Amino acid sequence: MTDKVSQQRQQEKMAEEARFLPRTPSEEIGPMYPVGKPEDRGDDFVTSRKGGDPVKGQLLYLSGKVVDLTGVAIAGAQVEVWHADPRGRYPHPSDLNPAALDPNFTGWGVQTTGTDGGYRLRTTKPGPYPTSTEGWWRPPHIHFQVTTQYDRL
Repeated sequence: MTDKVSQQRQQEKMAEEARFLPRTPSEEIGPMYPVGKPEDRGDDFVTSRKGGDPVKGQLLYLSGKVVDLTGVAIAGAQVEVWHADPRGRYPHPSDLNPAALDPNFTGWGVQTTGTDGGYRLRTTKPGPYPTSTEGWWRPPHIHFQVTTQYDRL
């Protein structure tokens, strides 16, 4: 009888846990995180607020939604985004890529999620860049850091 009760409790526990969405895994903060925060571009990474000059490259529209483990939207979350420019350069002092950096590109921005947990921005498609392993290039990618009242991912 004890085994049946134990099995039933285990099944109930598994059913309870199955109600939750999988948690986003934590990682170390990605490479080339800005040393100093550049100009805030709001939801437009494409046009420089200083001179109004456009960043070169293919337009990319990026949107998403921040939710908790039960799928409920999280309003007020800070979503930081950073990435390389279309030539694969970061505006970072440790970037050794010899490609020319677009002078209008800052590669960083922050959004606050709305009441629906959503965010969106307009940027350029990042380019691949060489790594320290000869012949290997890191594919285009975008880094995210999401900070809520209780967590940072």
